[in-house]
Amino acid sequence: MIPDNRLEDRRLLLGVMGAAGIAAFARSANAGQLSPPPGPIKPTPGPEPRTPLSDETTPGDATAHFVISQPGSYYLQRSLTGSAVTRSAIRIAADNVTIDLNGFSIAADSTGIPGVLTFQTEPVEGLVIRNGTIRSWGGYVTLNPLFNSVFEDLRIIGPYAGNLEAAAQHCRFSRILVDSTGEVGISTLSDCIVEDC
Repeated sequence: MIPDNRLEDRRLLLGVMGAAGIAAFARSANAGQLSPPPGPIKPTPGPEPRTPLSDETTPGDATAHFVISQPGSYYLQRSLTGSAVTRSAIRIAADNVTIDLNGFSIAADSTGIPGVLTFQTEPVEGLVIRNGTIRSWGGYVTLNPLFNSVFEDLRIIGPYAGNLEAAAQHCRFSRILVDSTGEVGISTLSDCIVEDC
């Protein structure tokens, strides 16, 4: 049997060691301040929801550098330079397509066929083209017929006979600069809005 005085000593020793152990654990477990730093916290960027115009995602053919055959949102990753004599830049073969030129340009090494075409015999609907420059490509857009579509924030530069020619109905043309010696700047059919051009 342990004498009372030795039992008290052992209890005191365990108490001191326990307090020191708890203090050491608290120091080692300190991971920094719990309050967030001041200022806005940027969200983690997610994947790009749009489809890039490229040889892999929108492969071209004998008529166009890129062919869009599915509805969706598309964008340029770089400026496109090509021959306008043999092929257009982009052929649109679907409804509900948005093309963001992303501030880049579609430029040709010579004048020829239009830069953006549809070869569909059925009406095209829900097309949006925005935010870029079309230069020296024989023409910008020839879309026939076209409904419920938008063209905005575009620069069309070059010696075209027709710049933005569309058999367009219920469409909007906004903030488009046309710098050309051609005969037609922007042409539409009925119930369209042309503003700030």
